[in-house]
Amino acid sequence: MDIKPNNYLDAEIANEIMGWPTVQAGGEEWVEKAVLAGVRFPIFAVWPEGGTEVLLDAGFLGKNRLFHPSSDVAHAFEAADKLRERGYSFAFHGDREGWDVEVFLPDGKDLVVDQDLNLAPALSKAMLAAVRKEGSSSSSPKGSGR
Repeated sequence: MDIKPNNYLDAEIANEIMGWPTVQAGGEEWVEKAVLAGVRFPIFAVWPEGGTEVLLDAGFLGKNRLFHPSSDVAHAFEAADKLRERGYSFAFHGDREGWDVEVFLPDGKDLVVDQDLNLAPALSKAMLAAVRKEGSSSSSPKGSGR
């Protein structure tokens, strides 16, 4: 089954999990403008036509790659590895009805679950929700009951 990538979800994962800034590609000297604005490589480029790619450095010709964790399970696990380095852990349950993905936050207590027919989108959505959940709980004031 061929699944189309969700460029919006891919861009969020590139930015929030991989740490790659997202830049609107296209137009005159867009790479130079991004560099002058302080953007550091690698960057996740989003093209007006809807495509995306990761530019590894400013001399980007031939030095780019694809990153579609929403549709490519290898890319999704690349992001999962990044989270494992930060203390997250995962559990996967799959059957003919689809996949359940559990992501445990570094505190070991909180958990995020997502489901999808395919593993890549289930893992992508669960990881992004977990990172956001951890960010919201770590930024809430102590004693606020959250």
